[in-house]
Amino acid sequence: MNKIDKPLAVYYFGKNSSSNHNLYEVKEKTSSGAFLVNDIAIHFLAADLPFGGVGASGYGRCHGKVGFDQCSNTKSVMLKTPVNLWPFTVIHPPFTPENQKIMRLLMTTGDYTQMQVVKRLFWFGVLIWIVWLVATKRLTLAKLRKWRKMLGLII
Repeated sequence: MNKIDKPLAVYYFGKNSSSNHNLYEVKEKTSSGAFLVNDIAIHFLAADLPFGGVGASGYGRCHGKVGFDQCSNTKSVMLKTPVNLWPFTVIHPPFTPENQKIMRLLMTTGDYTQMQVVKRLFWFGVLIWIVWLVATKRLTLAKLRKWRKMLGLII
């Protein structure tokens, strides 16, 4: 691996443990912009980790203080225990035909901007709150009628 151009990131899938010799070897004896264990590309979203490459994969870093210290060429290291619950298991090897089909479906139907996700989560929270109000009998038709009269709303 060290004989080819340095990659933007190295992704290691396996046991996240200080006793894992293979993990140590890959992390310490390879050069890359970032090193992730049991995940892919999520390091770009972590604002505290420097993002960028070395060699042909890019020069310098961005994000926070490291944007200022980009000449130090620090390596991002993210160690994560895999989540063994569906749908998170789909993005980890082995990439069976069924997992690939699910990933394609998620990539085509789940193409939302961050603002769209925030809006949907907000309205989902409002819906859950209303359901909770009804279930705990804090919201009844009589109270709705009273509020309608107070606010002059047509319901």
